[in-house]
Amino acid sequence: MTALSANLGTNQRAKIEGAIQAYKVAAGVHIYRYAIVALTQAGAGAGYVAPMIADTSDAKKQVFVGIALEEEDNSSGDNGDLTIRVRQDSKWKMTKASVTQTDVGKLAVNLDDATVQLYTGSGSEVIIGRITEISGADVFVDITEKPSRIASGAND
Repeated sequence: MTALSANLGTNQRAKIEGAIQAYKVAAGVHIYRYAIVALTQAGAGAGYVAPMIADTSDAKKQVFVGIALEEEDNSSGDNGDLTIRVRQDSKWKMTKASVTQTDVGKLAVNLDDATVQLYTGSGSEVIIGRITEISGADVFVDITEKPSRIASGAND
């Protein structure tokens, strides 16, 4: 084991040990450390993990799986060429436009791989957790408390 020679960066609040799962990375994607990631269930890359996107038509049928613990660049690779470790619990600092104290306790959905908004009940929203605290212009989201996906059809 090698001692650290630089600071570790983290957006995690609390737990050090926890649920970590490895997933195969979709082709043509670049996942950055601490990105919000999902398995896509339809279209190109189905069954592989990719950064979450705003998918208002629900074409990708994204299923939130957690927060990427490292950077993996599979921009020029095929489905499954790389594997990434994903954290599936704890509280994570995320960007949210228009933060107010009344957001605490509400469900958060993704806008992209780094930004959340409040759940509105739209069928295409993917809940990633519950907002637990405000930190300046950001929020902490507990990703342990979430449904994996709200069903919108027989295949969900």
